[in-house]
Amino acid sequence: MESATSVYRTQYQYSVLLSLLSLALSLTHSLIAHSLASIAQVMVSTSWFAACYWSDGKDCYDSVPDSLAVQINGNDHYLHNVIVFDFAKKGVEVNGAANVLSGVHTWNGGGVGIEVNAQQTRLLGCYLDYNYLSVKGDGGTGLLVVDSFFLDTNVKIEAATLDGAIFKRNTFAGLDGKESIELDGADYSAAKNVVVEDNLGEVTRYTKQTITKELDFGKGDTIVDFSDSLLLPSITHVHYSVLCNEDDEVGTSCQNTWANKPNGNKIAFSREPSDAEDKTKVTVTVSVTQS
Repeated sequence: MESATSVYRTQYQYSVLLSLLSLALSLTHSLIAHSLASIAQVMVSTSWFAACYWSDGKDCYDSVPDSLAVQINGNDHYLHNVIVFDFAKKGVEVNGAANVLSGVHTWNGGGVGIEVNAQQTRLLGCYLDYNYLSVKGDGGTGLLVVDSFFLDTNVKIEAATLDGAIFKRNTFAGLDGKESIELDGADYSAAKNVVVEDNLGEVTRYTKQTITKELDFGKGDTIVDFSDSLLLPSITHVHYSVLCNEDDEVGTSCQNTWANKPNGNKIAFSREPSDAEDKTKVTVTVSVTQS
């Protein structure tokens, strides 16, 4: 394993520049006021990254408007227990596939904390602190985000497609009305194998949901609307049960009630016959999934 390390003085700070020449390098317990680029199979742990030190002040911050702390252009890298602090315009940029970020804490002054542009990226127990997670390019394919914490920030998806993206057991705090996951790209009607579940937050959407509702067929077909709780544009699978009216001794109200094909994130229930004189009421429990 070979590596070349040099220390140089800029106007505002000492910086450590690591030129990684090997396919296998481990960097631990480092304070780096610059960026790190790598080839393949690099492990970085217990390290701090920034463009400026706290003592450098606003002049330094203003001098690095496009700074980037960690850029990953290869495959199979590991970032573990890494902190990106003020100031960096972008914390971590992932451009290679099959990389793992675990315990990465970005509080780099607002903007993008972590940007994922490549497939098969795994974020495990990360902390995005006032800096959002951006998913672009191929980043929506094979993406895993679990057990992570988002403080006053969220996930913004602009990826070309969503296929095999999983968001589980994440906490979103201080969203102040923002949605935990925002879809800013395509309509994602062809998204598949997407799982969003067991997350905590004020405005959290999922790819699975259950609603129980009493249906009154005196007004014709009754709609069960999941639009406020589902992430993707349409429902792909429906499971439902019907609880008969307590006065219906022969169960006719249940036998003649059915769900129609979903229209986007809405499901219409029908009953035969149904007219203005039909006072039948039944209770349905509907479970739906997307992709």
